[in-house]
Amino acid sequence: MKQELNMGKDSIGKLLASTAIPAVIGMLLQSIYMMIDGIFVGQGVGPEGLAAVNLAMPYLQIGSAVAFMIGVGGSTYTSIARGAGDDQRARRIYSMAGKVLVLSSVVLSATGMLFSKQIASILGASPNIEAMVAQYVFWLSAFMVFFMASMYFDSGMRILGRPMKAMYALGFVAIANIALDYLLIMVLDMGVQGAAIATGIAQMGGFLFLVGNFTEKDSVLKLQNTKIVWRDLKPIIYNGSSEFATGIALGISTFLFNWILMAQGGALAVSAYSIVMYIAQIVSMIYFGVATGMQPIISYNHGAGDQKRVGLTLKYAMGTVLLTGLVAGVILFFNNGPLS
Repeated sequence: MKQELNMGKDSIGKLLASTAIPAVIGMLLQSIYMMIDGIFVGQGVGPEGLAAVNLAMPYLQIGSAVAFMIGVGGSTYTSIARGAGDDQRARRIYSMAGKVLVLSSVVLSATGMLFSKQIASILGASPNIEAMVAQYVFWLSAFMVFFMASMYFDSGMRILGRPMKAMYALGFVAIANIALDYLLIMVLDMGVQGAAIATGIAQMGGFLFLVGNFTEKDSVLKLQNTKIVWRDLKPIIYNGSSEFATGIALGISTFLFNWILMAQGGALAVSAYSIVMYIAQIVSMIYFGVATGMQPIISYNHGAGDQKRVGLTLKYAMGTVLLTGLVAGVILFFNNGPLS
């Protein structure tokens, strides 16, 4: 299938704008729907429900960390192979990494569903909200495969040069999640269980929105049953290990904050912290969007041996992130009250 963007010939400014802007918009939509998810829980269930959702987050962040590790590592080597002109190897690497991701998601899904109560206890849930945390972990785990696979397909769409379709998928997930939140929480009064099911169904919809691009006969990244070869998997895991470390560090820090706040101020303190995190996440997602946008450009040109284009892409991306950080810092500093 014809690639919409030419990673090796189009101007770097055009490429970065074409990949990063849809990625940033998609990430922002994801942040906004998570924030609205929190608003529905806060209004429909109360501070205990909001605290329960935030206490369950570290387990979801483990899935995100694994998906980022395999997604970034797999996409990097897939793009390098494409840049070198070896589409057959690119297809094999992408399929193999995807297979590992699915197996990992099945393990996390089964663990979360079978041991949701124990996980809720480990995450520091107090007796009055432990059942809600367990419900949230259980239902998120039930949809873990779709959640992680959607993240992987999102990176695949950028490799194919179709960043707009990846953005549309995230937009679909956001709208579906908000509509389902209203139905399950506000109308059917299903509480945090409804919030988790709404998120899961929306992620499944995002998966179905994208999966067809990887099953078409003439797709460059057509999924195939590929043997898992450690020689090829090792550099993928190594390359994605920094993303895994970042994701796990986020999960650990969230867990520690929740544990301390639960001991010091209870569910209300955890709820306040979750609101701050929703705001901070919006800014963080802009950084992730730029990084996601530049990844296929850098990997493709590295594979093609064009280090000049690699350096120029990195320079443009770093300048964008620096400017964004300065503007966001000023806005947050002077508008902390209204935003909260």
